[in-house]
Amino acid sequence: MKQKKLKNNLEVRQFECQELRAENTAEGVIVRGYAAVFDSLSEDLGGFKEKINRSAFDGVLQNDVVALLNHDNNIVFGRTSSGTLKLSVDERGLVSEIKMPNTQ
Repeated sequence: MKQKKLKNNLEVRQFECQELRAENTAEGVIVRGYAAVFDSLSEDLGGFKEKINRSAFDGVLQNDVVALLNHDNNIVFGRTSSGTLKLSVDERGLVSEIKMPNTQ
């Protein structure tokens, strides 16, 4: 885990993701993987670990969800309302599929 403090006392944490795969398709690059895994302890988040409950996403997948890089609202990868982000839940966790924008 990489961790740093910003001027305004905001803490930023970044983790290596091992759950995503990119695929070149006729529609462009599709990134698929788990956005969250159930019943598994996270890495150390600065003195604590978390575990995601299987019901964590019940009743919320119909909302307009945005896929961001590092939770930065300025870097949008996909959005459910535009059809560029698809979310579903299986026995392992929250599955995401992002049709990446054709940008640099």
